[in-house]
Parts: sequence; C-alpha cells; structure tokens
Amino acid sequence: MVGRLICIGGLPGVGKTRVAQYLAGVIIGSVMLDPDKIRLEILGREPESDTLVDADITEDTTAQVIELMYIQAQSLLEERKTVIIGSAFNLEFMRVQYEDLAKHSQAEFMPIWLESSALLRIERAQRRLDEGGNPSAVSQERVKNAVIYGQVDWPIIDASGDISSVNKAVLEKIQAR
Repeated sequence: MVGRLICIGGLPGVGKTRVAQYLAGVIIGSVMLDPDKIRLEILGREPESDTLVDADITEDTTAQVIELMYIQAQSLLEERKTVIIGSAFNLEFMRVQYEDLAKHSQAEFMPIWLESSALLRIERAQRRLDEGGNPSAVSQERVKNAVIYGQVDWPIIDASGDISSVNKAVLEKIQAR
C-alpha cells in the first residue's frame, strides 16, 4: 500500500477546510492536517475552541505553519497514510514542495484547486466571522487581498455551489484517479 497526499487549495473563503473535513470523514484511515489549527497551536491557543484573527496571520507564523505541516505530512506519508491538507497553497513553492514530497515518498499526489468568485468568498468569510467557532474566521479585507503566486496547474473544481455538491465533485475527481 502506498500513501496518498490530497491537497485542497484555493483562496480564503472558497471552502477548503470543509472539503478536507468531508474527505477525512469518508476516506478510511486518512489524516487531515489543518493549517489553522496548527497556527493556533503555535500561538499557544486551543485549536478546538479558539479562532484566528487577521493579526494572528503573520509572515513568521505562516512560515512556521508551512514548515510544521510539511514535517507532519512527510512523517505520515512515510507510514503510508492518506494525508489530506486544505490550505491556500497560493505560494508556488508550496505547490511544488508538496508534489515533490509525494514523489519522494512514492505517494499518490492528488491536488485539487477550488475556485469561486471573490464576492462569494467574501460572503462566506463574513458568515464565518458572524457565526464564530471557526478557526479560519478572517476579515473580508484579507479575503479581498488574497493573491495566487505563479501558475496553478492543479485540476480545478468550481466551489460556487452548495457544500454537498462541491464535496461530491471533489470526491469524484479523486476517485477517478
């Protein structure tokens, strides 16, 4: 049995975490790495109950999250686990780094890029802020200013629909591989 690395990327508010949680629930034996929870741990806060604010998302904590998440993924792939990561992956070096990790680990690499309109992403971000309890509750401003660096050549799924149709589309894409 080989490991699998499933990377769900996209800009803030597109639904990466919800899709990753869904996949972790339906793919037996999988492990989900949540960058927001890792960031909360780095900040010494409770990942299961605290939320992030824009001030928590600094270059320093982002670098720490990227490093720790990579180390955890590497370790899990060495154990031939299925690793699911829902992260922005908006930095080109991260996309390349995880593809290289899968190759080095002889794991299947299954990247998915979620896309939706900026307006929808902003609405979703505001809803998370209003509801509370979501670790990735960030401001509309952060969502508006999010950018993608480099060319994304991952399979793209439209995440504009309801979460169940997005989950279904992602699972079908993964199962087709």
